[in-house]
Amino acid sequence: MKCNIKGMEINYEIIGEGKPFLCLHGYGVDHRLMKHCIEPALDKDTKYKRIYVDWPGMGLSEINDSIYTTDDFLDFILEFIKIVIGDEKFVVAGESFGAYLTYGLLYKLKEQLDGVFLICPPANAQEQHRDAPDHIYIVDEEIEADYESREYREFRHMAVISNQKVYDRFLEDNGPGIKLARMDILKPYKKRGYAFSFESEIPKIKFDKPATVLLGKQDHLVGYKEMLFFLDNFSRGTFTVLDGAGHNLQIELPELLEAHIKEFLNKA
Repeated sequence: MKCNIKGMEINYEIIGEGKPFLCLHGYGVDHRLMKHCIEPALDKDTKYKRIYVDWPGMGLSEINDSIYTTDDFLDFILEFIKIVIGDEKFVVAGESFGAYLTYGLLYKLKEQLDGVFLICPPANAQEQHRDAPDHIYIVDEEIEADYESREYREFRHMAVISNQKVYDRFLEDNGPGIKLARMDILKPYKKRGYAFSFESEIPKIKFDKPATVLLGKQDHLVGYKEMLFFLDNFSRGTFTVLDGAGHNLQIELPELLEAHIKEFLNKA
């Protein structure tokens, strides 16, 4: 499906009917990452309408100069919500950069949200200021791959479980989006840093609806220790740090991810 926001043609997909369930993927991939980890967790009679959207400059969505800061990305998703969801109550799942953008929704639309599900959320936007462990491989097996490809390099950069099974899943879920991402535009954006103008307010946000926060114990990109403020701020929160997972948590421990999704949706 397509819609036009600020002169950009935006790609999204809707599956099912019921309460809107907005799914926000991470940086430099596309909606298939979220689709492939959410859909297997759902029963055929689920009462949720899943909405998978490609961020500007990612997947099949266009980007123009209206997107310069993370505040601009937030303005984009707020406009998308007006068009596709309207005033309905909804739940949201966000992974990595999508989880960071979910903080913005909590800041701007908290009363409209009935639940949040965060996968590997960063505590702050500045990588050099994060409290994260050193990169290790818990499993490091030989893989059949094009070792010079961008996909393989990005996989190895993130992987904690590095084997053929996880790599094949990475190619299926992340690979198409990696190929499509407009890195000529997105790389300079990332170098500028993608902090919200209100980032200092994020640790103060209180939320009394169901919330789940999933983190990888070995996630060397965003870490996990700085996320502890969620424990106090989310009065109905589940906070889980999973051993054997890094920033690829959704494909390294898919069964545990799916169990947490089911548990979350039963409450939301």
